[in-house]
Amino acid sequence: MNQRMAVVIGVVVLALGAGACGGTTPATTDPIASGTTPASRPSAMDTLAERPTVSVAKPPTARDIPISDLPDEMRLEPGRIGINEDEGKCVDTAVYEWLNGPDASTDEAIRVAALGSAVTACVDQPRVAKLITNQVRVTTPSLTVAQADCIEAEIANSDPEALAVFLGAFTYGGSGVPELQLPFITSFTAACELG
Repeated sequence: MNQRMAVVIGVVVLALGAGACGGTTPATTDPIASGTTPASRPSAMDTLAERPTVSVAKPPTARDIPISDLPDEMRLEPGRIGINEDEGKCVDTAVYEWLNGPDASTDEAIRVAALGSAVTACVDQPRVAKLITNQVRVTTPSLTVAQADCIEAEIANSDPEALAVFLGAFTYGGSGVPELQLPFITSFTAACELG
């Protein structure tokens, strides 16, 4: 299996989520405390995605939102990207409030951005970058340190709106998502020399 295929499989496993595969997120030390900060540079992700403007705010109080109150495609299992339970409650609450607010939409591209925006509102961007990179490392053992650092930097240094679309593309459960994922996979492949 070539390096690019291994990384694509790693990203697909990330997109499916550990919960969907019956696995669990490996227990590790605090991922933020254990790594270095990625070099600050523009992210190739910033030029890729159409970025619908979606206003999703961090809720003042995260609540337990009943599973039946969120559409299937907008439920984010915390283990999917490695966020903790409190962060997961925050994401669910932010999505719930957006769905019940004046900006709610049934347009899938906007829903993708809304789900991703809920994650970026509730989880610090460096933490998101570290968590996703750690999962890609686990699913793609052939990934070099330089490639992993590059992936982390691409995520950590991306524009928040581009990051929201990226996160939405890999966590939203609706149709039409593979088309949203492909530019990001291509971006990582080129920027991080994965091919």
